[in-house]
Amino acid sequence: MTPAELQEQKDLELYKDGLTKSLDLFEDDLSRKLERFKDARAAEGEYLKTLSTIATDSWEKSRDGTKQLILSASAIATLYSGVVGVVFAVKDNPLPQRGV
Repeated sequence: MTPAELQEQKDLELYKDGLTKSLDLFEDDLSRKLERFKDARAAEGEYLKTLSTIATDSWEKSRDGTKQLILSASAIATLYSGVVGVVFAVKDNPLPQRGV
């Protein structure tokens, strides 16, 4: 082989080594980015799961509060009608039949 051919072969080997190193660095960078992406998606999934749980709990508490309000209103209406009945029964003017 001539010295020019040997130099060309050396240059090709150096170029090949440089490309191999660049490819390795690119693969490492890509794998790190992929891991960060997976971690971010997992964190987002946990966040959405927590948010869903909070919303469900809030909905249940609201529904329970509404049930409590309805029961309280029913109790107040029952007591009021009982008091009105007692008041008119004790007085000289009882409730008219068509009003009952």
